[in-house]
Amino acid sequence: PTGRLFLNQENRFIGSAALDWQVDRYNRLKIGGGTTQFDIKSYSSAMTSQAFSDFYMAEPDAWTGYIEDRLDLGDVVLVAGLRYDYYNSNAAHPEYCDSLGACSPTVRISSNPLYDPNNPEASLEEIYVENEAHDYISPHIQVSFPVSDRTNMRFSYAHQVQPPDFALVLGGMNTDLAVTNTNHVYGSDLDFGKTITFEFGIRHAFSDDFVLDIAAYNKDNLANAAGRLISTLDPKFGTSVDIRQITNADFGNTKGIDIRLDKRFGQLFNGTLGYSFQSAQSTGTDPFTYINFGSRVV
Repeated sequence: PTGRLFLNQENRFIGSAALDWQVDRYNRLKIGGGTTQFDIKSYSSAMTSQAFSDFYMAEPDAWTGYIEDRLDLGDVVLVAGLRYDYYNSNAAHPEYCDSLGACSPTVRISSNPLYDPNNPEASLEEIYVENEAHDYISPHIQVSFPVSDRTNMRFSYAHQVQPPDFALVLGGMNTDLAVTNTNHVYGSDLDFGKTITFEFGIRHAFSDDFVLDIAAYNKDNLANAAGRLISTLDPKFGTSVDIRQITNADFGNTKGIDIRLDKRFGQLFNGTLGYSFQSAQSTGTDPFTYINFGSRVV
C-alpha cells in the first residue's frame, strides 16, 4: 500500500447572549458574550512509515464578553467599548528540564530519557506540561461629528484579537523525533494573534444626490502564527537540535485608502464609483511561509 491516511473530526458547541438597551435618549448600551466548546480529533500517517505522522485529541474552549455604549449628542456620536477574549487549548506539550531546572520544548517523548515504558503514565506526566490559558482585553472607540452642514468626519481606533488555528497549536505534540525527523512541523502553546487598527474618514455631500466618501486606515498585525527554526536541547544525546515550530513571531503592517462616489439619477437609478488601494508588508503570507522558504536559516 502507498499513500497517506487522514482522519479528522471537529465538533463545536456554540452559545451566545446579547442585550441591546436604549437607556435614555443619549445612551444605547450593548452587553453580550458567548462561548465555543471544541472537541477535536486528528490522525495522519503514511501507510508504510511513521515519518511525519501526527495524532492529537483535545477539547479547547473559548469565551468572549463585551460592553459598548453609544453616546448620541445630536450631531456628535461617540461609541466606546471593551471586549474580553479567553481561550484555553486544554492540551499539553512535551518539555525537558535539565539538572539545573532549565526547561525547553522537546520533541522526544518515547525516546526521552525520562520515559519509563514500565510506568508510562507517570513518566508522561513528567514530560508533558499543561498549556496556559490566554486572555486579552480589547478597547475600541469611534467618534463622528460634522464640520459643516454638508461634511462629516469620523475616527476610530480598535484592538482586535483572534484565537489561533488549533491545528497549529496541537500539531506534532505527540510525535517523537525517533519516528520522524527535524523537518516535521511542531505546534506550540500559541497566544492570540493581534491587530491594532486606526481609521479616518470624511464624507461630503455636494448635493442631495451626489456624495463623496474617503476612508484611510492603518493596521498593525502583531503576534500572528508563524513557523520558525528553534534551537532546543535534544535530551537523548545532550546536544542542541534545530526543530521547526509554530510561534507568535509574525508581524506586519497594512495601509490603505478607499474612495467612493455615490450618485442618484432621478427616482429610479443609483450609480457608484469606487477605488481602493492597499499596501501590506509582513514577515509571512501564512504560518508556513518561513518554513517553506527560509527554514535553513537560523
